[in-house]
Amino acid sequence: NFSATMSSLTPVARGETVEVFYRRSTDPYGYFPVETAYHGLLRPRIGKTDCWIRAKVEQDWPPPLPPGTIAPDSLESVPVLVRHTHPHWSNSDGQRLNPDDPKDMVVSVARCEVRPLNPDGGGAHPPPLLSLCIVRWGGEPGCFNDEQWGRASASVSDTYIHTFIDEACYGTLGTRYETISVFVSSAADLDRLQPPAILGAMRGAHRAAAYFLWPTHQQDATADQAGMVPARAYFAAMNLLESAGLPTRFPHPSALYHTLLGKDWQANLCLLPRLRIPPTVTVNRADLVAGGASRTAGRALAALGEVRAARYGQRGEPAHLAPSALVDGGAVARRGVVKLGFSWEAAHVCMWRGEQGLGSALESLSDLPGCDAASLLVQDYVPSSFEARTYVVGGKPAHTVYSSFERVDPHGYVRDFVERDREGALRDWMDADVGAMAHAERRIARLIQHWMVWLRCKCASAPIPALRIDCLVKRVAPGRAEARVRPLPHPPSPITTLRPTAPARTRLPALVDFPGPVGAHP
Repeated sequence: NFSATMSSLTPVARGETVEVFYRRSTDPYGYFPVETAYHGLLRPRIGKTDCWIRAKVEQDWPPPLPPGTIAPDSLESVPVLVRHTHPHWSNSDGQRLNPDDPKDMVVSVARCEVRPLNPDGGGAHPPPLLSLCIVRWGGEPGCFNDEQWGRASASVSDTYIHTFIDEACYGTLGTRYETISVFVSSAADLDRLQPPAILGAMRGAHRAAAYFLWPTHQQDATADQAGMVPARAYFAAMNLLESAGLPTRFPHPSALYHTLLGKDWQANLCLLPRLRIPPTVTVNRADLVAGGASRTAGRALAALGEVRAARYGQRGEPAHLAPSALVDGGAVARRGVVKLGFSWEAAHVCMWRGEQGLGSALESLSDLPGCDAASLLVQDYVPSSFEARTYVVGGKPAHTVYSSFERVDPHGYVRDFVERDREGALRDWMDADVGAMAHAERRIARLIQHWMVWLRCKCASAPIPALRIDCLVKRVAPGRAEARVRPLPHPPSPITTLRPTAPARTRLPALVDFPGPVGAHP
């Protein structure tokens, strides 16, 4: 047994030069190799955060072990002690390691992540199967409510990125991949991206980019959350890399993602009944500034009334959502929301009631410090009991989260997010009407089919691995329910959010657009 183990785990000798597979997710201090010292000092900071890199063995492996210390078939669990020989290491803050200090350079590495400098027979090791460029947050880390976000945390956090890489790449490809990380904290960092430098560092047979940032209509240093960057700079950088031949695989290609986040599609498509979008109109911010909130609110209400009349005058619309359904005390109770594009987690969504309330909501969002949005959306009120957040993987519903906000504060902003499982939503929000819940689920499934076709209009050349489609749901009669689409948000990782629903191995080809199963690639 010992001989068999040793034949599959070749010994390595002290002083031997080898290559070790470095993973930033396993480094508690977050350092990574950079090509030159200046790649770690200047912004944006760029380095390889998962890669094979040279090192020198510090101690013979396997080390001398007293008899009975470890079973021969467990020998692979004994790490190899090595010293990194690459001279330039940095973290996202620009702090450097001292290559002459053993405590900075000497580490223990799993035996399976150590390979000879040259393979048997000479030559060079094959290039990675995948090179992934990760554009990520490099500023002050944020504090996220992981009870709400889940074990992978927010999609701009290191926790999320490491989970994504560990499960999607390392868990599927082993050491046959590499990641090049670009750490940014401002629009200026994004403006400095140079495609030739990034593409020149990517050696993989397949190349892709993933962006773990939140583009907003906030100027630098005015956003209230880590990971937020100005949308203009974000999409300019994404477009630049795409035009140089580096496809975006997360979250979405730029044309589709810009459309989804900008929310213009709500006003553009709200007259199409099958897409189930509430009537929506666009207000130019300049008109609001020049004409005042009262006049702008009156004009927006008039426009919204015309859109509502056209929309609900079409055949096939449910009577309970027609304008007469909102009669309150003999008069139509005009209600709705004002929202900004490129906003996250309902932060810039303000509810209103009546013309004066609409004017106040328009002023509230227009006066946000640092906000450079040129327009606002005014959307009709939709009666609802809860929100069904459906995660769609490979074009099919895979998981649904049932949620709601428990109150609206005096300023019109929703507060106190709550979640339920299906049984809890059925009990608390659907009056235990099993038939109505089933009816809502059938409506949502049809809506998803319609939306997946529309998404192909915006993204025809690559698959859409995962998307979250949110619907407002209300029980309207025994056994009957209505569902309306809310904004399509940042897509979840199909690996981290939906891991129980399908093996990561089956989803990685779609994520990076491999032309076939992962196992078919050398």
